[in-house]
Amino acid sequence: MEGGSMGDRVGHRLAGLGIVLALLLAGCGSDDGAGVRNGGGQSASGGGSGTASGSGTGTDAHELVVVRADDPAKLPLAADGTVDEGKLPEGAFVGEIEPFPAKQHCTGTFQLAAGRYALFCSILETEADGTRENHYANGMRSAFEVRG
Repeated sequence: MEGGSMGDRVGHRLAGLGIVLALLLAGCGSDDGAGVRNGGGQSASGGGSGTASGSGTGTDAHELVVVRADDPAKLPLAADGTVDEGKLPEGAFVGEIEPFPAKQHCTGTFQLAAGRYALFCSILETEADGTRENHYANGMRSAFEVRG
């Protein structure tokens, strides 16, 4: 067994689902499908698909990015501390729900092959008082595993 006990692995998978729910409960913009961006031409075998859906009462905009990665804390970062999607390994980007406003509803479906993935929100916003809030740095990220 790699990386801890079965309970730990189940906990990480549930944590991954928890971040999806947390992001969705925080607020999700209306989605006609145009806001879902998929990794160009990637095919998935085995695994399955996951659909994220929800509505919320948060006040901040969010996004949901899905990438193939072992550890969401080790994703490549830009100078501002957000995830630099352009520096991800080739084929790692799965898709995303583009930034969406709070207090709305949206869904997105992602085809996932067996493997390890990271979910994150990489929005950087400037508050009214001038402070910057980095969603990724503030912990809006999680790992999960899909088994075939």
